Amino acid sequence: MDMNKYNKQKNFFSIVHTIFFFTWIILKEIYLDKEYFFYIVLNIYVIFSGISFLVILKLNDKLGEKKFTSIMLVIVILASILSFL
Repeated sequence: MDMNKYNKQKNFFSIVHTIFFFTWIILKEIYLDKEYFFYIVLNIYVIFSGISFLVILKLNDKLGEKKFTSIMLVIVILASILSFL
């Protein structure tokens, strides 16, 4: 893996987890006394992690199969929808 791809991945993960951290703070202020606060934040983290995983697959592109990436995208979307139910 060359350094350019590595730096893109590192920057992307930094941005995603920074967004997650600020989302955590905002939601904590809004839903401080709610019992489902943990599940909301967990779902947001699952979505961010899934998107991060798909972007890493896209950046590496070692498999070269768009079908695999599409299947993973569908799995992440379904998992996030089902976790809200």
